[in-house]
Amino acid sequence: MMGAREWLNQHPNVAIEPGIAVVLLAIVLAVVQIRASRHRYPSALPDVYYTVDDGKTFFAASSDNVPPFDYDGRQAVTAYVFQCGNQKFVGYMERFSLKYHDFVVAHGVTPEAEKFGRELKKPGDAKWLPSGDLRTEAKLTEVHCPNGGSDIPESIMP
Repeated sequence: MMGAREWLNQHPNVAIEPGIAVVLLAIVLAVVQIRASRHRYPSALPDVYYTVDDGKTFFAASSDNVPPFDYDGRQAVTAYVFQCGNQKFVGYMERFSLKYHDFVVAHGVTPEAEKFGRELKKPGDAKWLPSGDLRTEAKLTEVHCPNGGSDIPESIMP
């Protein structure tokens, strides 16, 4: 009777083919594992918050929108949302001025439009103030928790 080693020596393909299959399977599994753990970069722009009611409520939508824009028949502007404890609130709002809005829609945001073409206001304020003056911008973008505590508001994104 022939032993297993002698039989394999006489039929080498029987041992080589499964060995190749095991090596190929190990390579495929390694490639799948590496691809699964790769960081995926987003293909679309992230969402941001907007408001249509002076910051009383807010919603997330694509940052492709150039504020002010029409949303369900109302003008939507960017809402900078913060959180203190469990309470979320709009700290201030931003839009492009009429002078710059159409330009930004057509050509994108330029450094000039970013610096001088925006208008800012806090919820409840009657008047939008132009950007460009760093003191005014710093005052408008300084946000405090609505409860008046010593908590530091945390900016949140959708």
